[in-house]
Amino acid sequence: MKSALPLCAVALLFQTAHLCGQTAAVLGELRGWQRESGGAFTAALRGLEGGKVILQSADGRTATMELAALSRNDRDYVRGKIGVLTQRWLEQLTPAKSAADRSGWPTIVHVPLTSLNMVVKRPFEAGKGMRFASAHFEFESAAEISPAEQRSIATPFELIHEVWRLAPWGVFTPPKDGGPFQVELFLNTDAYAAAGAPPNSGAHFDSTSKKLRVLGSAIGLDVKRQPLWRDEQAPVPALAYGMVPLLMQRFMAMIPDWIIPSLALVMRDLPIKGGAAWPRELLSSLNTSTASTRLTEAELRLYLDPMNNREKFPLDQAKLMRLACYFIQGDGSQGSNLRGFLSAAAADLPQWDAFLQRLQDIKTAEEKRRSDPSVTVPEMLPVPNRIDRPDQMRWFHVPKLLGGSDAVTGMEKTVKALTNSP
Repeated sequence: MKSALPLCAVALLFQTAHLCGQTAAVLGELRGWQRESGGAFTAALRGLEGGKVILQSADGRTATMELAALSRNDRDYVRGKIGVLTQRWLEQLTPAKSAADRSGWPTIVHVPLTSLNMVVKRPFEAGKGMRFASAHFEFESAAEISPAEQRSIATPFELIHEVWRLAPWGVFTPPKDGGPFQVELFLNTDAYAAAGAPPNSGAHFDSTSKKLRVLGSAIGLDVKRQPLWRDEQAPVPALAYGMVPLLMQRFMAMIPDWIIPSLALVMRDLPIKGGAAWPRELLSSLNTSTASTRLTEAELRLYLDPMNNREKFPLDQAKLMRLACYFIQGDGSQGSNLRGFLSAAAADLPQWDAFLQRLQDIKTAEEKRRSDPSVTVPEMLPVPNRIDRPDQMRWFHVPKLLGGSDAVTGMEKTVKALTNSP
């Protein structure tokens, strides 16, 4: 829809972006353009800087052009992007909310401009591929990818990262080594399957290598076109699903193992188009789709009580989504109980890292001592949180998730809500 803003307002917005030292990225689609003086060309609108538009051709070359030099229809098209641009400028100039200030997801989330400043880590070399990085992800590809498509590929990854960061319950930690999240791109299903990815999946987190393996077609990459080209309007549900274990990889041994897949199912349905996502639409659809799903008391106690054997009652996807929906917004805490639970687990990570590293050091020393009696075996560290066994750490903070004054009260409240008990 065209903006009703007068040209003077457009100019003011352009000047605002210029004074703030920012280039407002649009990431538009390839389209035909007309010069006011005559002549046509094909390009994508990539940004606005000062009073000029930034255009990019299909082969990745960029150029700037005065807005006044474009035809009237093209100037109207640019005006139609002003609402998106204004939103992005405000996001860049407004400090992010702290976890304590979050009361709900925003209606719309855009990719932060600074997240798409791409860096080539290793130039393409035949037989070795290439590596490139955005703000939070490092990508490995066997094929050469142009600068324009590198940015396009990174867009949905950075967008989902931003949605997760802004979620009222969104808590994640960077990889253990402090570096970016690792992504391996595959252009065909054979190579993807050979890497160990499950059949019929588009994205799979490998817990051994700590890499997210992604099939190009799952993010709209057309591998039949040369150079490679990505459809920026393609839906990416498989990516949204696969990114949750990537973002929460450090929590895998710290929380009950149904939480990550349940949140992944929620994110799978996140409405995404281009460089924008609509989280509140997701919450609304979740309420509708899970409203009729009920869990039995036995199932709930199984998945929320560490004294039970959860493998007796595996939950199907509908019930996992119902659990996730409840803790995201149905328990009356607006996701704060879930955030508190995850935050407590994150705070324990340094202690558990030290404890697990000491276990490894002891094992290594004992093996060396078999051939060299002079090797000293380190002393064992106490188990964090004063629990009896390491496998209990998944359940230590569950009372925070249940939100009651104690574990029993919280469990009863949850059972009543999810079984529709009187």
